[in-house]
Amino acid sequence: MQAGQFTSPDIVIEPAWKVSLVYGMPCAIYHQLPAAYYLASRFREDYESAVLHAINGGGQNMSRALLTGALVGAQVGLEGIPRRFIAGLRDAQRYLVLAAELEQWAVRQETL
Repeated sequence: MQAGQFTSPDIVIEPAWKVSLVYGMPCAIYHQLPAAYYLASRFREDYESAVLHAINGGGQNMSRALLTGALVGAQVGLEGIPRRFIAGLRDAQRYLVLAAELEQWAVRQETL
């Protein structure tokens, strides 16, 4: 697996959820990482599409969706995650506070 394959316009999997068929549906990390990297690269500004394609791929979709969501979430930030995804969480407010604290920490680290 080469990093360029995830951003190459010549490599397109249609529909994107079939990425799980290309890289494999089991939960082994060597199946999960390439699929999540592909989805995070393809939908780098569209959190919802990335996560939905990860889920719709079947197999170990929870693991794939978790990793994909983390990667895309890091790219789009909290404001790029649909509010309804957060509002439905138990202790959503607590997680929002933790996310804000993490963001403040990251900003401080950049200034050091």
